[in-house]
Amino acid sequence: MECTTTVEIASDVRTVWGAVADPEAWPRWMDDVRRVEATGPGAPARYGSEYLVKQAWWKFDDQRIQVRQVEPERRFEFVAETSAGRFVFVYVLEEMADRRIAVTSTLRHDDLTGRLAGGMAKGEIEKTLVKEAAQLRDYCEAQSPQDIITR
Repeated sequence: MECTTTVEIASDVRTVWGAVADPEAWPRWMDDVRRVEATGPGAPARYGSEYLVKQAWWKFDDQRIQVRQVEPERRFEFVAETSAGRFVFVYVLEEMADRRIAVTSTLRHDDLTGRLAGGMAKGEIEKTLVKEAAQLRDYCEAQSPQDIITR
């Protein structure tokens, strides 16, 4: 199962990249993320960097994530291991002509356990992905230089 959403953000690419590609910054904009701790090579996140992520809604264990791909200011991918399976998250940033950044967020279940868990909770997962995209937009627009914001 795969879920994808896209949000447009009135911000500069550095601000958006800083929020997405720094797992330790996630609690600043994702209200479900309580804590992120580097367990291996930390900031800046790079291929192989590992973190523990504590989320409010997931009571069973912390997510163990490992960065799989970093293309600066373009793509950030990581795999999350939980007792509910393995999940792949991908953020793709695209600069648009009107000084906006389109961010596409994708969550894919990467093993049988994850596919089963994801299939049962697809509606909730989609809602969470959309909510997190809106939180990213709001956070980045509040952080951006004011000449970028043209709402």
